[in-house]
Amino acid sequence: MKKEYNKQQLKSLIIYLISIGIMCFVFTFLVSVNIIGYSVKNKCRLVQEKYSGDCVEALMNYLEDEDNGFTSRNSAIWALGQLGDERTLPVLEKYYVGYNGERCNRSQELSQLELKRAIGYMQGSPNITTFFWRFGQGIN
Repeated sequence: MKKEYNKQQLKSLIIYLISIGIMCFVFTFLVSVNIIGYSVKNKCRLVQEKYSGDCVEALMNYLEDEDNGFTSRNSAIWALGQLGDERTLPVLEKYYVGYNGERCNRSQELSQLELKRAIGYMQGSPNITTFFWRFGQGIN
């Protein structure tokens, strides 16, 4: 026997499904924001064990040290981009030669795409997740 829905039931079902979708999106967004925040804070903690200064200074020193591998230096670029501190702009621009759309091997070279993104964040490109995970955190 086929169950038929009247217009009110159908409308309620659609509202219910949309609400579930919105809740799933918000949950996924909040989990992602927390993972990003944790990753940046963890990277800061690791580089500050090796280099002096606040998080940004230590990350810049880490990036500049060619004894560190490309994979971890690319991770430092990502973290600097997430932090969005304008002090890093000269250092990032030093390594940016231009992104041509090609994928790179992040274990063998610095990612021009990651540098482009990080520089963009310094120059005002929106990074909405930063607002959420940095709110009241005071990373130093």
